[in-house]
Amino acid sequence: MVCCANERGTFEMTEYWDILDENGNKTGCLHERGKIMQKGEYHLVAQVWIMNGKGEFLISRRSLGEGWWDGL
Repeated sequence: MVCCANERGTFEMTEYWDILDENGNKTGCLHERGKIMQKGEYHLVAQVWIMNGKGEFLISRRSLGEGWWDGL
């Protein structure tokens, strides 16, 4: 992540991802989160499942208004 000033003069964090090729190798390029990726560009994604001793899963919900997949 990179911290930089926006047009309002306040600071915000910008998240960058490594771009991977179709074989999962780093290309040496970065992609700014929220921008459209080009065909043939890939990035890593992680899913975390938390299960207790009774076999129950912890379900969390994203905040509304967070952009893509909000409220999920």
